[in-house]
Amino acid sequence: MLSTLSASSALFALARRIAHAAGAPLIHTYHTVYEDYTHYFSPSRSMGRKMAALFTRMICADCDAVIAPTPKISRLLVGYGVHCPVRIIPTGLDLQRFAVPQDDALRSRLGLPPKEANKTVLLSLGRLAKEKNTTELVDSMQNLPNAVLLIVGDGPECAALEQQAQSLGVADRVIFVGAVPPAEVPRYYALGDVFVSASTSEAQGLTYIEAMAAGLPLLCHADLSGRAGAGRGDRLGLPHACRAGCPCRSPAQRPPNWLPCSKTPAAPCSLTRRSSLVLA
Repeated sequence: MLSTLSASSALFALARRIAHAAGAPLIHTYHTVYEDYTHYFSPSRSMGRKMAALFTRMICADCDAVIAPTPKISRLLVGYGVHCPVRIIPTGLDLQRFAVPQDDALRSRLGLPPKEANKTVLLSLGRLAKEKNTTELVDSMQNLPNAVLLIVGDGPECAALEQQAQSLGVADRVIFVGAVPPAEVPRYYALGDVFVSASTSEAQGLTYIEAMAAGLPLLCHADLSGRAGAGRGDRLGLPHACRAGCPCRSPAQRPPNWLPCSKTPAAPCSLTRRSSLVLA
């Protein structure tokens, strides 16, 4: 029996009863850093972290094994004192669905500047909640006069973020799209020039992977917790089609700030470069 715990311990209790009745092992997937969500249930961050650790130990004590999507989560569980086996299995994604051309009609409908205006489109995609730290992205627009921030998603912080953009005088360069159907998400990735995120609460960072699949470089907040999961904070992933003549194929052709990939010439590769474009 596979259990995925999101917000309700009642769902886990149901999965546990079914597993016991069927005589099946109970495998739990742990995909949320609950200690980063303590502001929802505890005024004290330190107390909230202790509660998250206790809750996690209680849940995992009844499991035969736990699936962690990244080494970050595996280390977190060990730090909590979880004793059942933990296996790292990343969440799978269909990367091909994100290889779509840019939709000029959608670009125009959203009010994005035309390509010839040479404005950089910074794309933020995800839930608008406190732990995602989108407020930092909006604040940074004061120092980026030649950029437009396209925010795709909805959540409890949406109204506050819109007010922030107004008060900072950047509302004309911050576009709030709202929630979009999952099938439409690839069209919005195609509109961006750079994917941006100031969140440090990611368990795996699926939107980061999706953005790279869409061909976007990443501009992400460094995870200073020591639990980095989706990627190295000092590297910017640039997926491309690895082929003859690609700088990753030959050290002689490779610029000094680029790191080699290890794919065959016909396969997609994820060449990475060292980057100072990290929101510290």
